[in-house]
Amino acid sequence: FRDALPPQPARRIAEHLIAPPPPAAAGIERLERRPPLGELGLASPPKTPMPQVWRETLLYRPIATSSATFQAMGRTVAISGAIDIDPGRICQFGDASWPCGQRARA
Repeated sequence: FRDALPPQPARRIAEHLIAPPPPAAAGIERLERRPPLGELGLASPPKTPMPQVWRETLLYRPIATSSATFQAMGRTVAISGAIDIDPGRICQFGDASWPCGQRARA
């Protein structure tokens, strides 16, 4: 029933109390950018790009050997940028311990 009515403009209620006044264009000044605070703020250099020409190979039945590598069809594949965690590693925090190497591998 409401959709059948023509759209109505929204009522303006207490604009001077709710919305801030528009900024004066003459009062805005663009400043020079500041130098970086340190090396931490700089972007890391780009990594080696993927080759433009490469053959895609579908690998069947992959088996994760660690958190960063897997084997399939006699090939071992390392995932770029992944941190390798030993599958036998046990992590501890306070009184709790868990097989973080096995979880990373899964």
